Amino acid sequence: MIKTNFLHNNRSNLIAGIFDYNISSKKTIRENIENNFFDEIIKSVEFYSDEIVALFTCLRFEIYIYSNNKNKNQLKKIQNIFSENKFKILFGEKDIINYLTKLCSGRLSEIVGELQIKTQVINAFESQLEKRAKLRKIFQTALVDADSFRNVENFYNDENYATIAFKIINDLISTKLKGLLIVGAGMMSKEFARTCDYHKEKINKIFIAELDKKKSKNLKNSLKIKNVEIINTQQINNILRKVDVIFAAAGGKYKIYKHSDPLLIIDITCPPMFTIEDCPKTKIITMYDKDYKEKINQVNNIFKLKFKKANENT
Repeated sequence: MIKTNFLHNNRSNLIAGIFDYNISSKKTIRENIENNFFDEIIKSVEFYSDEIVALFTCLRFEIYIYSNNKNKNQLKKIQNIFSENKFKILFGEKDIINYLTKLCSGRLSEIVGELQIKTQVINAFESQLEKRAKLRKIFQTALVDADSFRNVENFYNDENYATIAFKIINDLISTKLKGLLIVGAGMMSKEFARTCDYHKEKINKIFIAELDKKKSKNLKNSLKIKNVEIINTQQINNILRKVDVIFAAAGGKYKIYKHSDPLLIIDITCPPMFTIEDCPKTKIITMYDKDYKEKINQVNNIFKLKFKKANENT
């Protein structure tokens, strides 16, 4: 159990629970989702909360709470639930804003300085903050402070999970790709498509599989590569022999049976989308695997070195 000093900031009605997968859980994200761990935690603390907002991304699960604490034990009960489930606990406006500022500026990201975290935070909270005045103020302040930090320190890293995916592809496949399938048309798929354009000489054809037809068309139109075909997600098995690589950044589950050709699947979905059976030449790499971690470490070292040199020259 993580020890916390509850009394040092007991006057505050703000509390946050931060679940860190690196230190808090031996279970995978897939296991926690399938076991309804996140839902159960939210239900447990919601009873004692006046305002509650949950942030859930691929690598983090966080709950922010305002409680008027009319019953003096409310905050203590929330703290106990967080502690029992090995959450890091933050108390008070100052500490929570400082944490959120670091989060939104990319300082706490696995890929240090990456730009997508701000969009993820905004998207996650936008629908939840409408009637939560106390928490809305906290997040708005943190977003402004995060932007200020990035601008002053030039803390921008163009790398992300999509660009790293293509680095892995280049490492594992030296020949031109006969076909590449992008599953999904959200933020990371757009980033991956942009990366594909930078390497268009390596790709013969792109397939896009997405349930939302409008999103599929928008993604296709954004590509400089012209040999692009939109397919239904149910057609994935039908085009497997036409592709060397699948990049997955969408929800749901998909199982590939008895595919005998070489196939590389880069799956950054949370939890991972693809599973395989009797596919001896298929390799799946998720964002939680060693291949990804090694590339992330390389990217981070380069970024930190550039940032250090930039500061030395100012």
